[in-house]
Amino acid sequence: MRAAAPMATTPASDPLVVLRDYQQLAPWSLRDLATLTAGILEASGIRPINAAARAHPNERTIRFYVTRGLVKPPDGRGTAATYSYRHLLQVLAIKLRQMEGATLATIEKELTELTGDVLERRVAATLGPGL
Repeated sequence: MRAAAPMATTPASDPLVVLRDYQQLAPWSLRDLATLTAGILEASGIRPINAAARAHPNERTIRFYVTRGLVKPPDGRGTAATYSYRHLLQVLAIKLRQMEGATLATIEKELTELTGDVLERRVAATLGPGL
């Protein structure tokens, strides 16, 4: 597994710059993506308002998101499948919205309307300086 820490030294007050540093670490395996996402969410300090919303995604959860169409399919198949920075943003966006109490149906509708740049900025703004 690659290191989860960002590569560049950036001001802690700009979560967008910190989030973009993770792009240099891609691609990831499914396990690495789940671990990285969990670490980012943990570092943010955001807690779910709904106790039923699990804060940390696992491999099975991410596979479910791909099957449901919330996350685009990985590059490759099986153990050779790799996940990109876009996948990281999608999983973070889903988990953050779930932690706010949104349903998967609502999240699905929102994600189809977001471009990559808007998605990235929304995730960074929600994570805030705790990232």
